[in-house]
Amino acid sequence: MGNREVVLQLRLSMRLVAVASVILALALGVAAVGTVFAQSTTTTINGCVSNKSGALRVVNSPSACKSGETAISWNQQGPQGPQGIQGPQGNLGQPGVNGENGKTILNGDGAPATDLGGAGDYYIDN
Repeated sequence: MGNREVVLQLRLSMRLVAVASVILALALGVAAVGTVFAQSTTTTINGCVSNKSGALRVVNSPSACKSGETAISWNQQGPQGPQGIQGPQGNLGQPGVNGENGKTILNGDGAPATDLGGAGDYYIDN
């Protein structure tokens, strides 16, 4: 095996290690973010941003930020937007069924006449 073949195999091996490292880092990052979200009972998400590289770490508390990082936080749900315009008036609904006859309150002096009012009406003797 010549030097050229060894260098070529070494480059391929290094590339394979680099690709595997990136895939592993992504998988661990997704698992870590999922764990933080699963443990959190609030809708506030906290993170630490590296002042040097701009890389973001999701953390449980802003106090977890290290020296050289800036704490940030955000919501899962943003603020409510402005009220929309009123929609057009809907079609006229079907008329309802007639209700039962209501009860009547009658009054007078002494006992009422037998033909006064109906069943369920009220009579007040002045």
